[in-house]
Amino acid sequence: MERGNAIVKDEPAFKINRRRRSLTATLSFPLAILIGAICISHVLHPDLLAKAKFVASTARMHEGRRFNEDIGIQWLSRSDILFCTFEPGTPSKRIVSTRNVVTGLEKVRMGLTESVNSEDWETVDYQSVSPDGKWFVRSGRWNNCVLTSIDCAHRHTYPSLATECYRNIYWLSDSRHWLEAYVVNWECKKLILHDVLKPGVSTSLPIANHPLLFGHLRAVPALSMAISIKTPEEEDNPQSAGILTITRFDLVHPDTGRKTSIIPVPGGAEGCTACVAPDGKRIAWCTVTPSADPIRMLLHRFKNSIDAHVYARYIVYVSAIDGSEMREIGEISERDPDRRIEIGWLPTSNSLTVEYSNSLYVVELK
Repeated sequence: MERGNAIVKDEPAFKINRRRRSLTATLSFPLAILIGAICISHVLHPDLLAKAKFVASTARMHEGRRFNEDIGIQWLSRSDILFCTFEPGTPSKRIVSTRNVVTGLEKVRMGLTESVNSEDWETVDYQSVSPDGKWFVRSGRWNNCVLTSIDCAHRHTYPSLATECYRNIYWLSDSRHWLEAYVVNWECKKLILHDVLKPGVSTSLPIANHPLLFGHLRAVPALSMAISIKTPEEEDNPQSAGILTITRFDLVHPDTGRKTSIIPVPGGAEGCTACVAPDGKRIAWCTVTPSADPIRMLLHRFKNSIDAHVYARYIVYVSAIDGSEMREIGEISERDPDRRIEIGWLPTSNSLTVEYSNSLYVVELK
């Protein structure tokens, strides 16, 4: 073949085919590994939302400035949730509403709204609903704690006993008693037991030499069964990295019959959160592990200028209360580092709740 004054010989077809086969082989092996890895990952880590049922949009349920951004949605029953929104103005007003996730019917709870706005709503550091969905309690960071029945027939104010502490609230499964824990830096300073039927009578429980044990409380289904969980990010000791410590003990007699389980973080993840079922029989875990987009990883291998695009893998597990019988429920891959997944339990303790990307889901457990 002639090009201008030069004579160029056609390359033999077998050489062209050899180069093509070589390039195909070069690409095929990592591509096969990539496809296989994706398939195996999908089998080993099923999509959590694929088995979940969407029940409500939560976008406006988180609007407005909150002192504690973790305060979100509480379940009154299997079909009803309680949440807060904000009405602009000076000062802004915190509106308490309920929604039936089956019918979509929403109702502003005027009595509860009046109750929460009787104090400084900007410093609400904790709020909770009793397991039977009949009582609502919320605490102010530096101010009072207010207990109100959902029907607003009863209301009682408890003064703060330690203004330098945050307060955590734990309902017992009988929905009659609840604990008010004054905590700072994971150390419990005071522990007060309240009775909704006797609001004027409260009992201070001894914390003795166990401020950290009480400071890491996660649930108290009964006075004889308190559950404390320490996760790696809550430990100052670097040797505890990757380790979870679950302690079950009697709240009144913490040194009697105490049982401790030490287990690795599921999947060897870097971070982990825990949520105890209302009946105190199981724990839901949500781990987070940085990962990379497999397709971008392959492209990055051939061209460094292409970012591998690291993202977060949230994997949800459920275990028995002592950490045994750990099983994976599913995972969510998230590329936005600021977006989180919140897990919880329905009051019946047989289903998980998942809040993600302004949506609320329910995952039925077998």
